[in-house]
Amino acid sequence: MAVKSPEPTRFTCIAPLANFEADTPSLSLEDKLRIRAMTSEEHRSWQRDLVGALTGPVSLHAGSFAETRFVVEYDYMHSGGAVDTAWIMARAAQVVTALRLYDRGDVAIGVVAITQIAGAPFWPGSWPMRLSNVSLSVRPFWARYALEKEHAENFQKFWNAVSGSMEHPGPGIRTALDRLNSGYTKTEYEDQIIDAVIGLEAALAPEGSELSLRLSNRVAMLLGRDDYQRARIAKVVKAAYDLRSRIVHGTDTPQTVKVNDSHMRIPEFSGMLERILASVITMTILLGSWCPRDKLIQRLDGALLSEEVKGDLIKKILGQANLLRNPTF
Repeated sequence: MAVKSPEPTRFTCIAPLANFEADTPSLSLEDKLRIRAMTSEEHRSWQRDLVGALTGPVSLHAGSFAETRFVVEYDYMHSGGAVDTAWIMARAAQVVTALRLYDRGDVAIGVVAITQIAGAPFWPGSWPMRLSNVSLSVRPFWARYALEKEHAENFQKFWNAVSGSMEHPGPGIRTALDRLNSGYTKTEYEDQIIDAVIGLEAALAPEGSELSLRLSNRVAMLLGRDDYQRARIAKVVKAAYDLRSRIVHGTDTPQTVKVNDSHMRIPEFSGMLERILASVITMTILLGSWCPRDKLIQRLDGALLSEEVKGDLIKKILGQANLLRNPTF
């Protein structure tokens, strides 16, 4: 006897983006997934209902969440069984992570509201259902995230290039992505630095720890546009490695870190290191179709010994660099 499949139920999911602004009112990332401006009614409802639901560490940001003006909007098709809340949260998290990879700024989500828009009634009277995600919204909002109109189209291309790898990351990249997002939840700069160094190790040093020189050279070769920039990046990563060792061994954290001939305050140094990690993850993903991570690491090491390998590698790196948001190290 044939058993009819249950009628699919369609839901729309709305994840308000806190601390985010854009010049473009609607930015389509793919079919039924976009970033758009809130409607006036949504903003009133968000202020009235959702902000009041934020508790614990997230409540520290109630004011900033109340000023939220943009959302991530996407559909969820349900064919039976339990609602896949993990997928629903992961979908919003992918967009936030892509924004963090693309540019600096403390963008976050705290709640996803789910409303049924088609199909047989599902849990009548329970909608909208709200899911909270504390892990993406704890850190104080130090820098507002701004997506200018001239960068909107480039971010769409960036999303197309990295979204698949974020959903199914290769070895080490999942850990690196987790550490990048973890840093956004930390209120202490020392903890952010530890997360960033672990993320760099996961991405480019699978051999293990205590590889500061090798890791520094790999990061520099991957991100540097010229010899001057490569030398500077290598010194930043080496300084981060040394600082991480001091922190984990209980030594007092200095107020500044020496990089080249200047001293950087710990907040600025932590922010620079975070952007380096984001760029390492991005370039590893972008180069993945040409060279898987393990092979890429071999090429990064080989570039120190062979001008031919170095030239070929630099050509490939510069070919993808146009998708980066011009990070300054």
